[in-house]
Amino acid sequence: MAAIAAAPILLNNVTVTIGTDSYEAACTQVLLNPTTPVVRWKGMTPGSSHSFAGTPIWDATLTFAQDIASTNSLSKYLHNTPVGTKVTLAFDPVAGGASVTAIIVIQPAAIGGSLDTVPEATVTFAVDGQPTIAA
Repeated sequence: MAAIAAAPILLNNVTVTIGTDSYEAACTQVLLNPTTPVVRWKGMTPGSSHSFAGTPIWDATLTFAQDIASTNSLSKYLHNTPVGTKVTLAFDPVAGGASVTAIIVIQPAAIGGSLDTVPEATVTFAVDGQPTIAA
């Protein structure tokens, strides 16, 4: 059995590009997350149990500081881009390292928040297909 070494990363120098613009300065979270459906069947005898994994469905979750004052902010981009528009999300967990890309389906983000806070918005986008990882 091979011993596989780990090379963990620290998310503190990333790049986040949506379409043609970079938004990493506004983001506090980028998460590409699969949901894999499971089908189970169980018969009426011991050992008569079967599980099947389906095809994963991916989502991309971004959390970012709301900014409706800046001309090209992520808040304004999501508000002004038609719902359902498909664009490329590129995420480099370590700037200059391996890149993850996904086609996301645009939807708007929340506006507003609580008193005396920096309002953030969290949006979970549907991913069209499966993200790709390039070295």
